[in-house]
Amino acid sequence: LDPGRRKSRWIQRDSGGESASRDPNRKAGIKNMINSTLCYVTRGNDVLMLHRVKKKNDINKDKWIGIGGKFEDKETPEECNRREVFEETGLHYEVDRLAFIHENFFTSDNGENGTDLPFHEVAFYYLMKPKGFKSEITVESYSSGNVAEHMEWLPIDKYSTYKAYPEFFADKLKNIPDYPQHIITYEK
Repeated sequence: LDPGRRKSRWIQRDSGGESASRDPNRKAGIKNMINSTLCYVTRGNDVLMLHRVKKKNDINKDKWIGIGGKFEDKETPEECNRREVFEETGLHYEVDRLAFIHENFFTSDNGENGTDLPFHEVAFYYLMKPKGFKSEITVESYSSGNVAEHMEWLPIDKYSTYKAYPEFFADKLKNIPDYPQHIITYEK
């Protein structure tokens, strides 16, 4: 993390035991927190991506996204990442290293009566390496609604020509830093 960004964002307790919020989410009215992981499995100059085309009411519909998903109860980011990679590819990959921590603030029409709800997603982006010699995908991924998703190796140098998420990866995948970077985005 960038040392200049290390400011307290959490709820602190005063001497009376009451919460004194320093959490920007509370001030902004954000009550919907998502913790997730995404991983980037590369093969030469290609990156493995999922094409989300079939799931209805999906914020990522028609986008190419990395492999990953939401944390299960009491799961660490690394455990979540390994589980998601196996579930979506049928392959066992090892975590190479953490590359990015991405905080994304966005709204989605998941509210009652079609209202937009504010979300704050914290995603841990990992680089992965294969375990053993097998490198071919053996299963198709299925979303939470049991809808098939298509996987494909996309050329990293053409990432920006695809409707891909996150957009900042068009540049970041070409030159991944040696240390984790903290990235904050605000979607409309």
